[in-house]
Amino acid sequence: APLSDPLGGSTEGHLVVRRGPGDADLGSDAGMPDIYSARCTRRPPRARVRGGTVELTYPRLSLGLGERRDTVTLNGSIPWRVEVHGGVGDVAADLSGVDLRSLEVAGGVAHTSLDLSAPSGTVPVRLGSVRDVTIRRPAGVPVRVRVRRGSRRLAVDDQAIGAAAGPTTLVTPGFATATDRLDVTVDAADRLTITTRG
Repeated sequence: APLSDPLGGSTEGHLVVRRGPGDADLGSDAGMPDIYSARCTRRPPRARVRGGTVELTYPRLSLGLGERRDTVTLNGSIPWRVEVHGGVGDVAADLSGVDLRSLEVAGGVAHTSLDLSAPSGTVPVRLGSVRDVTIRRPAGVPVRVRVRRGSRRLAVDDQAIGAAAGPTTLVTPGFATATDRLDVTVDAADRLTITTRG
């Protein structure tokens, strides 16, 4: 049976994932009655919901299980902050239907795709060391990408850097004056692509 909890009177959501999942799909549904639901193909996370905060604690990072993927769905009718502790691997996150206020992954991010909606204000995206990660956003959304340490194969729209030993910043046109924009920070990058959808 899926894990879930009623939306109730929650007007905003905060997803906290501990010991991040591997082989998982994250999506949204604006019409669902629950604040979230999770379908698990293996040992389910321990779930705790308080107000609008959904806390999922996974037993351990479990990668390489092929077609067996967990699915977590967020209620798309409310804005969300997403916080992951412990890194993620092989995750497909389609948050194009979510009013995302912030995304933070403390730990490594590998083989992961992230689809984002048009931002409201400046939306921070903070990731640890990334490897083979693609972030897609709607066309026309300005973005700044800062890599704290070294990077290899970093591409932001039509800007590309083969390799850089130190900190790197790439900015798309209009970022400085835009009200609604994405601000991406990663510790280190190996194959990070930031592009537009469509």
